Parts: sequence; C-alpha cells; structure tokens
Amino acid sequence: MRPLILVVGLLAATLTWGEQSTNSSGEYSMDLGQVYGAIQGIKSTNEICNESFPLLKKQNDAAFQNWRKQYLPFLQEIEKYWTAAAWKITNGDQQKYLEFLTKFNASSVQYKNSLRAYLSANGSDSLSKQCSYYSEYLTTERANFEYYYAEQVNTIRGGLVKHSTS
Repeated sequence: MRPLILVVGLLAATLTWGEQSTNSSGEYSMDLGQVYGAIQGIKSTNEICNESFPLLKKQNDAAFQNWRKQYLPFLQEIEKYWTAAAWKITNGDQQKYLEFLTKFNASSVQYKNSLRAYLSANGSDSLSKQCSYYSEYLTTERANFEYYYAEQVNTIRGGLVKHSTS
C-alpha cells in the first residue's frame, strides 16, 4: 500500500499548477504521482475556475481542450502508467483495484477542495486573477509536462519494476 500513500500524498502536496517542482525523486511511484498530480491539478483548476467564475468557462474550457488535444499522446501514456501502477498495487485483484479507485477518487475530491482553498487563500481577487491567467498558462512551456517534468518522465519510462521499492 506504500505506493498508494505516496501517490495520494503527492496529489495533496501538488497544491497548484503555478508552483510545481521539477525535482525528480528518482523513484517511480513518487515521480508518477508528481506528474499525474500535475495533470489532475490542471483539470481541477479548470473545474474550480468554472465554478467560481462562470463567465470564464467558455474560454477556460476551450483552453483546456486545446491543451488536452496538444498533449494527448503524453497524457494517455501517463494514464496507462497510472493504471498499470494501480493494478500492480492491488496485485491484479479486481475488487482491490475497485477499492483503490474509490479511495483515490475520494482523495481527488479532497485534493480539489484543498486546491480551491489554496487558490482562494488571498481572497477572491487573487482567485480571479489566477483563473483569468489559466487559459494563458496552458499555452506556456510549463504546461508541457513531458518537457517540464523531463526527469520524472525519464524515471517513469524506466519502468515500475526497475524503480519501485514496493
């Protein structure tokens, strides 16, 4: 269960897309959690901004869809690694896998709530500025996670067996 704790912990620790660390741990599950958490942060930020500022919804949804389209092969690759890691964590047991996903989804809701609190910590003006910048952010190099997290991606592509301590 250690990898689950590491991954969920990293999701909770990745509190904003604007303050992502590029430091690789060199450990598969930690690095996968960091990259997957950053991807989930993009999605959660879009949802938070849409809920908080409906007038930005069309702009931010379009930017999010363009970002997904631009990086789809990489996003799918990370999703495959994530699914494989979850399957390995649960030893290929379908029931345990479903329980893992249920726990992970609950953690994702907590992560989104923590992210909302973090983004709102300096008031609604700060949140408004961040949400207004969101669509522009998705066009920057920092939103190209294959490049931005190059060290982590190398660890991930090195494989679960090679880098996992579980």
